[in-house]
Order: sequence, then structure tokens, then C-alpha cells
Amino acid sequence: MAQTDRWLENGSYVRIRNVELGYALPKSLMNKINFSSARIYVSGQNLYTFTKYKGLDPDVQGTGVISRGFDAGNWPASRIISLGIQADF
Repeated sequence: MAQTDRWLENGSYVRIRNVELGYALPKSLMNKINFSSARIYVSGQNLYTFTKYKGLDPDVQGTGVISRGFDAGNWPASRIISLGIQADF
């Protein structure tokens, strides 16, 4: 069987991998509730991938030299969104 590039696709992509937004609460509020400091935040991982690739994930990880760059249909990394409060007493 001859090799072909019939199924070859451009795998270029840009991914928003890690983002965290936070807000430090004002000192005047912290003094009223006897905290040294407090911060609220939201963070996200693997939020969006910009690509024209038709597979599940353009970040294909092969298990060896021969399978490098071969898309075996692995699931992409999970999207995770976290909310939190960080406080110092």
C-alpha cells in the first residue's frame, strides 16, 4: 500500500490554557471582619482552542516515534473552571 497525504490536515492551533482573574478586597472591609487580607478569584484551564483541525484535539501526543503526530482519537484535556476565596486571618 502506498503512503498518501490524503488525510493530512493542518494541525496549527492557539489554546487559552490557563487564566486566573482575582480581586483583593479593600483593607477597610478586612479591618471590620478581622482578616489580614482576602481575595476572590475565578480560574480556568483549557478554556478554548482556536483551530480548523477537524479532530478532537490538535495537540496530538503519540506514544512512540512511529505514532508521533497520528491522531488516534484521544480525548482532549478537560475544561476546568474554579471559583475560590483566599483569606489570611
